Amino acid sequence: MKKYILIFLLLFTVSFQEVHADSLVTGITEGYESTSVTITSSEEYNLFINGEVYLSGTNFSTIGYHVLEVQDQEANILETIHFTIHPQFSESTINKQTFEDYVTLNLLNQEGSILLVNGDVQTSSTRYNEIGNYVVYIVGENNYQRIYRFEIVPSVLEQIDETSINESVRIDITNLQEIFINNELITNDTTISQFGNYEIQVQGINGFHKTYQFTLNIPSETITNTIYSDELYIDITNAVNVYLNDILLTESTTITAIGNHTITYVGINGFEQIYNITIETDYTYQENETYKEFSLENINAEVYLNYRLYEQGKTINEVGNYTVTILGNNNYRKEISFTIRPDLNVYHTGTYREFKINDIGGELLLNNKAVSYNKTIDIIGNYTLLIKGVNGYTETIEFQVLHDYDIFDNETLEKPTSLDFNVVNILVNGETVEKGYRLYKTGDYEITLLGNGGYSETYTLSYTNPHQDLYSTTLITSIVLSVITLVIFVPVLIRRLK
Repeated sequence: MKKYILIFLLLFTVSFQEVHADSLVTGITEGYESTSVTITSSEEYNLFINGEVYLSGTNFSTIGYHVLEVQDQEANILETIHFTIHPQFSESTINKQTFEDYVTLNLLNQEGSILLVNGDVQTSSTRYNEIGNYVVYIVGENNYQRIYRFEIVPSVLEQIDETSINESVRIDITNLQEIFINNELITNDTTISQFGNYEIQVQGINGFHKTYQFTLNIPSETITNTIYSDELYIDITNAVNVYLNDILLTESTTITAIGNHTITYVGINGFEQIYNITIETDYTYQENETYKEFSLENINAEVYLNYRLYEQGKTINEVGNYTVTILGNNNYRKEISFTIRPDLNVYHTGTYREFKINDIGGELLLNNKAVSYNKTIDIIGNYTLLIKGVNGYTETIEFQVLHDYDIFDNETLEKPTSLDFNVVNILVNGETVEKGYRLYKTGDYEITLLGNGGYSETYTLSYTNPHQDLYSTTLITSIVLSVITLVIFVPVLIRRLK
């Protein structure tokens, strides 16, 4: 009999489990955890949370450990579910360990629970901005307890910790218990602007202590290059000491001396920043270029021209090769080699009616003979002009001087003509004639003009003198008449004399 009873009970239990395998409620399961829950069931069941009636479909957010019972109309417990409701804050960041400057705590489901912040009861939304450590303790139903720990830190220091910055830092001590800058207690709001290495110790509530380290560097725009044109301004305002070429500066100054310079900034706690810079100027002149003249002035350095001290402001226009040397501070040396050729268009190879030699300095040789300045060459010929300038400068220009004489336009002369040319010699039919020699006789002429540098040109001309034939006939007639007269009258005269 007992055997059958056991079998019956086993079958009943299995049958009951099969019937109730699915939960009788929705919205919750065993072990559920959240900040609120909404549970629903059919009307045939009664719901109880922690022994108190729960209205199906309503939101439940009381913090704590809870037990849901599902009962039928006869108060039989059909299902039991355990779940937990946790605190819900308006900001989910409560789980963070660190907040900068402040945090606002607003427990949305505080009803029925106790909220303690550093031991003080909080009943409404509260903003906390005092630097330090915080403990948030929440007590809920059925011995529920939850602890949060976090710290509030000064954001301005968090952002620069273990970094190098270039701008001043403003320290507000309002929400600090104590603050030490490089071991010195600060009692008022302060601005850190002096270059250097810093250690800041901050003390806050509940044993908060934190150390920040950073370097306040020289602003990046203070010295941005290694080479500066003409000048560089040095501001010593935020430095402990500033040295220029190892000399202590007592006030801000402008560097104008051409040369190399070392600028040393000394700051707080062993801070030191060294800059090596060069001051130059716009010398105008470029390497291997050609200029009409040279002049430098207002150069804050020694200037040498071809290694001789140059008088600044003096204009040099003598043709030649030049090297300007600028000697400045700390072994600064700059050399620029260039050429002076005053008028680049005065001389060039070609053909001229006349060639004028201007005063450009240096020595001039024309066809290997010295020639003076301001001389005009108008004698025809081939010429080589050698210009000897400063420091080994030479330049050779080859040119011709030619003239266009109208008498050679045609091969026949129409009238007697004088040979008045700017030449070395004139040959007429191979014989040298004087300048101004006149062609007036009828005949053919070969005229050679001789110029300098072996130059020659030959022209052929013919001329017919219309008066030359009449003159010859008259002369012959006179001679014949004279002879006849002598033949007739000379015998008569002789007889009379006898």
